[in-house]
Amino acid sequence: MEETEQTPLVSVIIVNWNTYAELRLCLEALRGQQVIPLEIIVVDNNSSNGSARNLPHEFPSVRLIANRENLGFAEGCNQGLSISQGHYMLLLNPDTVPNPDAIKAMVRFLETNQSAGAVGCQLVLPDGTPQITYSAFPNFWTYLVLHSLVSPMIRKVRRIARVVRQRLGIRERMAGPKRVGWLMGACLMVRRQVVDQVGLMDSEFFMYCEDTDWCKRMHDHGWQIFYLPSASIVHLHQRSSRQRKFATLVQLYTSLRRYYLKQKSGNALRGLTVLVTVDMISRLVLLTLARVVTFDQSDVNRERHRAVREILRRYWLPRSSEP
Repeated sequence: MEETEQTPLVSVIIVNWNTYAELRLCLEALRGQQVIPLEIIVVDNNSSNGSARNLPHEFPSVRLIANRENLGFAEGCNQGLSISQGHYMLLLNPDTVPNPDAIKAMVRFLETNQSAGAVGCQLVLPDGTPQITYSAFPNFWTYLVLHSLVSPMIRKVRRIARVVRQRLGIRERMAGPKRVGWLMGACLMVRRQVVDQVGLMDSEFFMYCEDTDWCKRMHDHGWQIFYLPSASIVHLHQRSSRQRKFATLVQLYTSLRRYYLKQKSGNALRGLTVLVTVDMISRLVLLTLARVVTFDQSDVNRERHRAVREILRRYWLPRSSEP
C-alpha cells in the first residue's frame, strides 16, 4: 500500500481527561517512532489541568479537539474518528506507552487478513503483569470473572498459577492470533472500511461497554475480531477513572445494563439484574460488617456504600435514577 504525505497509514485517536503527565509519555513514544506514517488526534474532554492549553506548544503536529465539557469516552472517540484520514484507526488510551513494533504488527495483521475488522494486542502493567485485554461477549461467566465480588480472587488465582508455572519451568504457550468477542478500547485498531459500514461508537455509552457494543456490531456485519498475544504495549491503567473511583464504578454497571438492554434479550437482562442484585447486597453486607467490626467510619467506606446503593437503584428504578 503506497502512502502519501496527505494520507497517513494510521490515525491514532486518544481521548484525554486530566491525565496530561501520562499523555505526554504516550505522545513522546509515538513521536519517537519512524516506522509508520501516523496522524495523531487528541480529544480533550475539558480537562482542568491545562492539557488543552499545553499540548499545542509541546506537540504542535498533534491535531487537538478541545471540548468545553466532558462528553465521555465514546463521543470523544467519535469526534476523532470523524476527522481521521488514515487507512486504519487506532484507539489508544492516554495512559499507554505504545511501541512501534506493536503498532506495526497490528497493521501487518489487518493488511494480510481481510476478514479481520479489528485487532488488538496484549496490554501489560509496568511490572509486566498481563491485563485482561479481551473477552467473550457479556454473559454469566464473564460477569463473574470481570465484574463480580469474586473477580479479584479469580484474577489472583490466575496470577498465582502463572507464577507457579514459571517457577516450575513451564513455558507459557504463545498462541498465534486468536479470534475473540471484543477487545478493550484502550488499544483497538479498526480498518476504515469497518467504520464506514458499521458506524461510529454508540455515544449513549458515556464510558465502559462502548467497545463491547462496537465489536458486537462488527460481528453482526460479518467482521472478525482478533487478539495478538505476541505484541504488547504498557498500560499504566485507570489513571482517569481513579480520579473518580466510585463514580466510575456506578458508570460501569450502568453501561453494562445499557448493553444488555440493547444487545440481549429480556430474559438475559433479568438474569443480569439478579446477578448484580446478589452481588451488590453481598458488598453491602461486607461493608457494613467492616464498619461494625473495625469501626471504619471513613469517607471511603461511605462512598462505597453510596456507590453500591446507587447501582441497585439504577437496576431497579432505572427511569428515575439514570442520567
